[in-house]
Amino acid sequence: MLNTRICLKIKLFFAVIPISIVHEVYTQNLVPNPSFEAYSSCPAGVGQVNLITSWANPTSASPDYFNACNTSPCGLGFLGVPNNMFGTEAAVTGSAYVGLATWNAGTANFREYIRVQFVSPLVAGTTYDVSFYVSAAEGSAGCLPGPTRSSNGLGAYISVAAPSAGGTTPLPYIPQIVTATTIDLTVGWTLISGAFLAAGGEQYVTIGNFRNDASTTLGNGPVGSAYYYIDDVCITPQGGSGCLAALSIELISFEANCNGNENVLLRWTTTTETNNDYFTVERSSDGINYEAIGTVIGAGNSSGPVNYEFTDSSPVEGGWEGVLYYRLRQIDFDGKYEYFD
Repeated sequence: MLNTRICLKIKLFFAVIPISIVHEVYTQNLVPNPSFEAYSSCPAGVGQVNLITSWANPTSASPDYFNACNTSPCGLGFLGVPNNMFGTEAAVTGSAYVGLATWNAGTANFREYIRVQFVSPLVAGTTYDVSFYVSAAEGSAGCLPGPTRSSNGLGAYISVAAPSAGGTTPLPYIPQIVTATTIDLTVGWTLISGAFLAAGGEQYVTIGNFRNDASTTLGNGPVGSAYYYIDDVCITPQGGSGCLAALSIELISFEANCNGNENVLLRWTTTTETNNDYFTVERSSDGINYEAIGTVIGAGNSSGPVNYEFTDSSPVEGGWEGVLYYRLRQIDFDGKYEYFD
């Protein structure tokens, strides 16, 4: 008899097929210093985005600069990478990223932004790929109690003039690239991307939440503010070897099935692989907190279908209480990794 207590429900952390993992290629990137690696001096306190070469803070708020050069002890000035005052996250590229608030529990309509001028203005009639990576900070899992919520509204506003304003309230613009859903992932990075048709002469991009509190949807966490790490900002003409051109993995299926009375068999298939070292299989009983339960070696490079499988032989020990969630983490030979979203 099939053990329905084990196999009643299995949920996969996988929403769209096919879905691709993307790593940045900066050949035609019009954003200077896109991963915030160049700086005038190492950050020693909060609100020091002005130290990042080419980037600016357009308001009176205080977005933060995180860099591995900061080796301060845990506390308000701990701005290292991967560990810092707000949590733990490795950079997508290099050893630096930015952090900003998209909603604040203590101050109504508090927002933080970052802004950069392009290497050259956009050309009228040309369509550009726009992308950047975000990761929700753990907050209370870091040195200081703080951000524990997520929000929607993170977006990029592309403009001819440089947006700026005094104060800390939302900038009065509508971003052309924006996420309508909350970004909840605190381990790994979520890609926000879209296409932009240039009218001509646009030369700035500003990133943040442009919605007011009434229009902002909050996600996980009962208290605290919403705070995100930002990395690898890219704007490039479509059709070239730019941000969205190099696919590391193309996944076409991911499924889980009961295998006997006590096991869960996971299978997935890729059609394209580049620089794929291995997969880590992760499991959760609540869809929020995941643990690694095994690894599967990748094919490295392939241009045809490759089938993989992994057996979870101890789902009960994983704290199963009616529903199991699974997701895949893919790791390149150079150490970069991404979660399938």
